[in-house]
Amino acid sequence: MSINKQIIMKTRPVGMPKLENFEIIENEIPEIRNGEVLIKILWLSLDPYMRGRMSTAKSYAASLHEGDVIVGGAVGRVIKSETKEYKEGDIVEGFTLGWQEYAIATPAIIRKIDPNLAPIQTAVGVLGMPGMTAFFGLLHVGKPIPGDTVVVSAASGAVGQLLGQIAKIAGCYVVGIAGGEEKCNFLVLGYFENGFRHLSNWKKKIAKPEDLLGMSIRTLGSNTHNRTFEILGMHPKSMRLDEAKLAIEKHEVDAQENPFANTMTYGIHRIHKFHTLSNHFYLSRGIYANPQNYNSWPDDIQKAIPDIIKEAVPFQRNLAVEEEKIARQEIEKLGGTVHELTIEDNRAFKRVLAPIYKEVRDRMDESLLKLLD
Repeated sequence: MSINKQIIMKTRPVGMPKLENFEIIENEIPEIRNGEVLIKILWLSLDPYMRGRMSTAKSYAASLHEGDVIVGGAVGRVIKSETKEYKEGDIVEGFTLGWQEYAIATPAIIRKIDPNLAPIQTAVGVLGMPGMTAFFGLLHVGKPIPGDTVVVSAASGAVGQLLGQIAKIAGCYVVGIAGGEEKCNFLVLGYFENGFRHLSNWKKKIAKPEDLLGMSIRTLGSNTHNRTFEILGMHPKSMRLDEAKLAIEKHEVDAQENPFANTMTYGIHRIHKFHTLSNHFYLSRGIYANPQNYNSWPDDIQKAIPDIIKEAVPFQRNLAVEEEKIARQEIEKLGGTVHELTIEDNRAFKRVLAPIYKEVRDRMDESLLKLLD
């Protein structure tokens, strides 16, 4: 008979839990019965709601009793099975498997994990309860539309940090709230570049600003994006990528804008014949770190990260250039046309867009403007 180590709540915490509130005990693992599986726990989850379970206060989660195994999500491997649904070697996740080396469960409380999809520990993170809470809570309950303002409380938490990112992808303006300066501040370690964005449409060649008058265009949902295309006489429509692809296929929107590589990856080059090398926006993303986490890392890692990022930025920049060349070749191979604006055409666009240049520059810090000028 094998021995199972378990962490139990020895005494009920008052205030912040202390080490003496917990105890590691050992028990024999009983034989599993028909319809059960024995799971070797590989990853445990530590979540804020677990503190509520240690209290007697009324909550959505049942309270623990003194002597109970700490209830929590876990990922493990099936090492013995008495059910057709699971076999030995299957990776599973269960929301209530608990803090122990081995757990006995029925198919009703576990789900199978595909280790080829992502690292198995993500089943208690972004692909588990936190991720599903964020995804379904926002998109299926909140149902925001692009351009909405989404306020996220506990934005530095497991659910909040994911919900904020999903809201941004959905084209929303996101405001995050967290409990103090330490949680809100992030170190800016660097950035990576994803190349210029270009226009494409299914109707006609775009060479001058007036060619865009009256066209509808899918945008990302930011005020700057929408304002830019409104000034050009277009009708911006903010929508998620999945919505945009369907609208483009049905010609419900006339145009879109993306790096050529994205246009090809999303299959839009098979629908849009006319492409303009407009270079109207340059896409970049910051690389951030939580100061508390960053400062806890060994000195050699802290010193190495800036050097790694310094090497990665030009690599990514060159990669974006190479991807654009390959994508352009693919666009032209399928019969698409790529129009390169003349110097005079570029000047014409800049004259029309002078108001948005001023609006954006007025919002920028002087130090950033010096980098751009």
